[in-house]
Amino acid sequence: MMPSTFYRILVHIYLFAACITVICSSPTTAADYDAVRSEELAKVRLVADKVLKTYDPSRMAWHWGEATLMLGMTRAAETTGDARYSDFVIKWLEQNTRRLPLILNPDFCLPALSALYGYKKTDNKKYLQVAEKTVKMIMTKFPRAGDRTLYHIVPGQVWVDELFMLTPLLANFGVQTGHHEYVDEAATQILLVRTHTRDDATGLSRHSWNAADNTMSPDEWARGNGWIVMAMAEVLDVLPNDHPLRANLVQELKSYVETLTQYQDESGLWHTVIDRKDTYLETSGSAMFMVGFKKALREGWVDDKYRENLDRARRGLYAKIAEDGIVFDVSGPTNPGDAAHYQKIPLGEQPYGYGAALLALTQE
Repeated sequence: MMPSTFYRILVHIYLFAACITVICSSPTTAADYDAVRSEELAKVRLVADKVLKTYDPSRMAWHWGEATLMLGMTRAAETTGDARYSDFVIKWLEQNTRRLPLILNPDFCLPALSALYGYKKTDNKKYLQVAEKTVKMIMTKFPRAGDRTLYHIVPGQVWVDELFMLTPLLANFGVQTGHHEYVDEAATQILLVRTHTRDDATGLSRHSWNAADNTMSPDEWARGNGWIVMAMAEVLDVLPNDHPLRANLVQELKSYVETLTQYQDESGLWHTVIDRKDTYLETSGSAMFMVGFKKALREGWVDDKYRENLDRARRGLYAKIAEDGIVFDVSGPTNPGDAAHYQKIPLGEQPYGYGAALLALTQE
């Protein structure tokens, strides 16, 4: 073989290998995306149909866990066009708003986000009044720290849970009604809570912060960090592009995605104490992280290499959805504590577990 021929063959081999590398490392093709999306929507219908069979909306409380489920069902209705899912939410709203509901603390605020959906769906002004009452309670009546950070249900304590209970409602109500001060408050509260709960060693958040002695609870609870990630994704969906705090929130979400990849289990899920492999893998927090990964990747805020982590998280979530649609291995309601405390919280089936799964699967 002549040397020139040999070199030409080598060049062709090199170019072929380079092309294969580019193809394999390139973003998902349209056909691949359609296949993944079709599979996700099949899971949405499976889970939402199980909700219809399992829960009676007229007997469900006006509280954070039920409200997380309702938000998931609204997204299922919007994504699939199935009116049964929106009817389920409207029945819950109708039952719980015969009189204006009591708004005792942040745990009673998230339902008003579905009330906004109900208002857009039915034009029933009663639902808008519920949302307005809730927002005004948050802005004028709820206790706060000296820097205006909102407290949760324990006086003098900030819990990361409150971010999802409060900020998507504030932001969406502000945009829908033109009251931009509520949008500002939503973005500000996320950054304040992150400041008070951030663990500088990991970049994640602890579950709570005590204002009296400026101390945090000891560990990074998965669902708590999941509430933060979902709050950021929801607020960024409606936050104007020219908002002065938008870049800060984008950076926070970007940092979360990059940090979480370091702790992701081979199954695609995360441990209930994120940096403790001796604690169990937990479904709802893992689903919430999926929301953040999807948002950050879709917007191009993080490198496309993290799509592999998203794919693993998706497979991990699928493994926690039974053939009949049950979403399992969801930890029960949880107060702040240490790793041993989180490990003792029983796993099972919860309304907010269904809600988190639906929010993860419907997010594009």
